[in-house]
Amino acid sequence: DDSKMMKMRLKQWAQVVACSIRQYYG
Repeated sequence: DDSKMMKMRLKQWAQVVACSIRQYYG
């Protein structure tokens, strides 16, 4: 399923972005 892959990709990106934001403001 393509939508499943997209959701997984989005989740991965969200985690990466949150991590970088934490490092930036931390």
